[in-house]
Amino acid sequence: MLGRKEDTALLQEHFHGINFDDHVGKGVSWPRIAKNSLLPALFFTTIMALLVFKWRFEHRVIVFCVKIALEVLVLGTAAYLAFKCWMNKGKLGWPLYFLLALLIADFEANQWGEWTWKKLMGPAYDYENLQTYGNINPSNSTGKRFGDAGKMYFSQGTSMDRSSAGCFVNEQTYCIAPIVRTDSGVLDLVSNTSQDFFAVGVDCCDCPVVNFRCGAWADPFASAGLRQVDNADLAYYLLAAQKWSAAFNRPTVNPLFFHFASDPVVLERSFMKRGVQSFFWSSFCALVLFTVAASTLDLVTTCLPKSQRPPRAAKPSVPRYV
Repeated sequence: MLGRKEDTALLQEHFHGINFDDHVGKGVSWPRIAKNSLLPALFFTTIMALLVFKWRFEHRVIVFCVKIALEVLVLGTAAYLAFKCWMNKGKLGWPLYFLLALLIADFEANQWGEWTWKKLMGPAYDYENLQTYGNINPSNSTGKRFGDAGKMYFSQGTSMDRSSAGCFVNEQTYCIAPIVRTDSGVLDLVSNTSQDFFAVGVDCCDCPVVNFRCGAWADPFASAGLRQVDNADLAYYLLAAQKWSAAFNRPTVNPLFFHFASDPVVLERSFMKRGVQSFFWSSFCALVLFTVAASTLDLVTTCLPKSQRPPRAAKPSVPRYV
């Protein structure tokens, strides 16, 4: 059974702890920096990997159970070691930094991982399970027939009518324009058939709409689309479609929204590519930031002149009785 001093020494060794008195002139400790930068960065990368890759799509419940168990294990262990060090009157500088670094890594990994999943990786995996349709005439087709569409190639002569665009504003501007196939290339305002196909984009038009510049608006040969599958944005596009229907007195029963493009396959692959880039760049940035933070803290605590270090509290004198 170790005594309190021996126990405290082991905890200090585990963290390579700050000692404001004994580290003067000993220089930077690279093992201490490595431990307190690599472990939080590895924790960040592991949580990110659980949140953004295909196993989340295929085994959602299992992945989230593993993530929660890992968070409890890692954060609980760090908190326990810091508490044990405090109970044994040890130096708390590095143990508290290590716990704080892990908490920051966990928070940022969850935030960035969820954003990467919702905006990039989630849609990329959704497209793998959706269907591709070709030679679709938007003027005589309804959205109900294509509820499982992911990529859609419209018939020759199809374009988006930028002059009949609509929008909805909620912090960002959600823009829509009807996809039509007519001789004039503009919406038939006399027809009572449901207009269910729209080209969409965010912050690419003025509202009220006077200049729609979303997707491949400048490409005269573009006549295809990649389905909008992000549910967060989809809700605002539905509101924009309702406003559009009221403004143009044209029903829209089962609206489908597409990112208009000349080649939707290229656009689909860009989601996966940007998602993987987001994962690696965020992991690299986490490693750099934790290394800089640990190096700075180590430099300050080892190179600060002794006169500027916090003084030790004086021990209370105990009166002696003869």
